Amino acid sequence: MGAILLGVALPAVATAASAGSWSGYQSCPISTVVKATGHKGNSGTIKVVAGGNSYTDTTPGSGYNVTVPSASSSANWSVTGAGATSGYGYCGT
Repeated sequence: MGAILLGVALPAVATAASAGSWSGYQSCPISTVVKATGHKGNSGTIKVVAGGNSYTDTTPGSGYNVTVPSASSSANWSVTGAGATSGYGYCGT
């Protein structure tokens, strides 16, 4: 008896497809500063910027947050990179 071959088409999934870029401007009360947090959801690079401060994480780990504080109560923030799966800016101390 001959073999029966079944083919199943599955969508291709690329790691980079889940990565992205988030940015904005945050204005906070005087007693707080702008902070940016990005989630490193895969092994790619993530860069988090708040005001003039930035941090780039090139380690192969994943599943954690990277937070950068600015020195100002009003600043731009951004989260970018192939390892970034979410990002946001907020007011903190």
